[in-house]
Amino acid sequence: MADSHPDPRDTAPDTSTGFGFGLHHVLICLPPGGEDACRSYYVDVLGFVEVAKPTTLAARGGLWVRADGLEIHLGVEEDF
Repeated sequence: MADSHPDPRDTAPDTSTGFGFGLHHVLICLPPGGEDACRSYYVDVLGFVEVAKPTTLAARGGLWVRADGLEIHLGVEEDF
């Protein structure tokens, strides 16, 4: 039986620009002290690898994780 729902990738308009844009990273805010919970989820559950933050940024807290072509910066936000 054929799937009655077309794949949206087959019907989506071409959005290419010819410039080769890509996404380096996404910033997600977390509350102070939330690093261990985020680490458990992104590293232990999803399989991301934690990467070292530059020394000047490490003092702010948070963590950076990477998998495949995606890097996520999890940054501490005091007013979360």
